[in-house]
Amino acid sequence: MNCLDQYRSKLLTGINRELRTIAVTADESSIHRFRVGIKRLTALYRFLAAVNPDIDAKVILRPARKLSRAISKVRDTHITLNLFTELDELEPAGLQALRQTLQARIQQDYQAFRTLLEDDIPIP
Repeated sequence: MNCLDQYRSKLLTGINRELRTIAVTADESSIHRFRVGIKRLTALYRFLAAVNPDIDAKVILRPARKLSRAISKVRDTHITLNLFTELDELEPAGLQALRQTLQARIQQDYQAFRTLLEDDIPIP
């Protein structure tokens, strides 16, 4: 096994570990690490495709990108919620309704992601 295979294996191990976690809960840190892993895997396959034209990175990465796009909505809402939590110290009453709306959106987007997982999408 060469160093690129080892790196790919390490990436996939981490991605799958985080995917198992976010299949159960919308854990903010796991979602972040999952997305970072997908980005690194994408970079690796783009490099490999540049070196070897027989490698079709777009086709190989399609399932992973689909999952990453789906969970990115949850991640974006987590970030927004964190920003408003910091602002809450300044204006607690005015932001409570917005916080509840964002938490509901996290649940809605997470359920859409879970539905995607049930489709048994393979990661390369």
